[in-house]
Amino acid sequence: MGDDAYLASYTRAELVDFHWQRYTPANAGLAIVGSATQEQVAALVERYFGDLPARPAPPKPPESYPKGPHQVSVYGPVERHQITLALGARTVGCAHADRRPLEVLEELLGQRLLAELRFRRGLTYTPWAYNVFHRDSGYFAAQVTVADRHEEWARDTLLGEIDELTQAAPKRREVRAAARLVWANWAAADENNYERAATLADPILDWPADQPPPDIKAELAAVTPADINRVVRAYFVPERRFLGRHTPLFALDNLAEGFEDRLRDAKRLALLALGAAAVHFIWQRLARAQRQ
Repeated sequence: MGDDAYLASYTRAELVDFHWQRYTPANAGLAIVGSATQEQVAALVERYFGDLPARPAPPKPPESYPKGPHQVSVYGPVERHQITLALGARTVGCAHADRRPLEVLEELLGQRLLAELRFRRGLTYTPWAYNVFHRDSGYFAAQVTVADRHEEWARDTLLGEIDELTQAAPKRREVRAAARLVWANWAAADENNYERAATLADPILDWPADQPPPDIKAELAAVTPADINRVVRAYFVPERRFLGRHTPLFALDNLAEGFEDRLRDAKRLALLALGAAAVHFIWQRLARAQRQ
């Protein structure tokens, strides 16, 4: 991916070549959820995909990541005098063993930020933490949007929570509660066959062929406080860490306030003009009366 100019530089031949190299049977996975037997599935696969030519799996792309820490600043118009901060780290892919501890960390840290920044200090409505898992890598981020005057408090809170989890493991009760919430979210989002298939499609290429699908509930329940401390210490290191900051070049409420000010001034000028016209009219009438 890249900017518009970079994407526009691709030729059709390059796109066809990429598709031919990457979209191969050896580099594909098929997740089927529903009341179907293995024989029925095999027949359907043969019917729809049997004519695909056999080609070897493409070589694994080289892992080359710029070392941090990274500090990224983005500027643009927003609705209010607000700044968005995001603290995060490069982590792991969707089939890695640390995925479940990172998912529990997401819920645990999100709840801590909510308690501190919303309920205790009243600085924001929606602080949150989240994971993004790709096949080969991923990232974890905690994000908060606050009024610009509260930026330092928000940054100190983000950094402070991560530092606290680096220094000591959280309490077991807090980890268990977070794990239950993560599983509840999984279960709620996995309520139909389409969603279940989508859940299985992410890590399917990295499963051993003879292994059943993972037991997500059991894996989440097995996460310990030591696991949370370990993944924070492993991934929130300087070379993996980033801090993003979005700040407005100008705020749209400034424009609204400026328009209101100009409208108010225009009304005042109009009233002054009407007053002057009225005085001029009365003066003319008096002058005529005196001449008569």
